[in-house]
Amino acid sequence: MPARFIPASLLLFVFLIMAIILGSTAAIHTTLFCLLLMLLPITLQVFQWWPLRLLVPLLAYHAVVLSFPQLRRSYGGFQIGNIGKDVRPFILITIIGSTLALVGWHWIVKPDLGIYLRQVPDMPLVAIPLAGLGFAVLNAVMEEFAFRGIIMHGIRCAFDSFAIANFLQAVVFGFFHYLRGFPNGIIGAAMAFVYGILLGFIRGRSNGMLAPVFTHIFADLAIFSILMTFY
Repeated sequence: MPARFIPASLLLFVFLIMAIILGSTAAIHTTLFCLLLMLLPITLQVFQWWPLRLLVPLLAYHAVVLSFPQLRRSYGGFQIGNIGKDVRPFILITIIGSTLALVGWHWIVKPDLGIYLRQVPDMPLVAIPLAGLGFAVLNAVMEEFAFRGIIMHGIRCAFDSFAIANFLQAVVFGFFHYLRGFPNGIIGAAMAFVYGILLGFIRGRSNGMLAPVFTHIFADLAIFSILMTFY
């Protein structure tokens, strides 16, 4: 994470202190996780790489929450929910749309895939499908628990507004993809923002995390397939 993001980390630290002083537990959850998400990759280079850049902040966040009774009592946002008939069409549209968008982004932008391919270990051909499924499931679970779980739940509790929570979590999701996400850059961040809005909508409509995680897995499978094409 470049040093130019240090001011943003300092601003988040100020917000965290204000949330603690004001006693807003919802704001504490959101700002604490966002601070860890931004600050940890600055401290150690290794935290910039998948899956550590998201896994470590998630583990650190839960360690802090479990250490304070007030934060433990206000911990939430991870209901399972359902994949009912009312949400399935939106899941299908999002899966098809995100897959086409990722393929189109790769075809039009022609990004340098080296930054991603360097993180792919050597593996026998028979292990590739299992590795792809493992990557898709782990990445989907981490990103959904981070953005549609911790961040979205905290903002929704703080503002008592689904629309504000969905918009702001999508903004953070887009920013997260700007440098090292797939897709990345300004176009990639904008695509991630739209995708985050759709996943947030699915999360709200399904009343839980199962539907957005399930939907997200297919986008990650598309990403893995694109990478393996050039592996």
